[in-house]
Amino acid sequence: MRILGNIDHPNYKITVFQLDHKYAIKFEDNLYEQTFKIRSSPAISGMADLQKLVDEEFLLNVKRRFIRMHSDLGDTFQRNFGEEEEEDFDEIV
Repeated sequence: MRILGNIDHPNYKITVFQLDHKYAIKFEDNLYEQTFKIRSSPAISGMADLQKLVDEEFLLNVKRRFIRMHSDLGDTFQRNFGEEEEEDFDEIV
């Protein structure tokens, strides 16, 4: 696996990796990360094609998923320890 490049974004670190005949796009936000693996194909054959995939609608869904991940972690802390996770979480805008 090697780093193919980065996609600029004001809130997330977005790294694109190349793995054999696949690509991975990893989104990082503080304590959480999401990774999407995509097979190489005639439609997806490099960094420019992968950047097209990361459009506004996709980013909105990534944001919603990060919010849900934070909520899920807070919920399990509440259920199991009777408290919210203590670490502050930056608000995603």
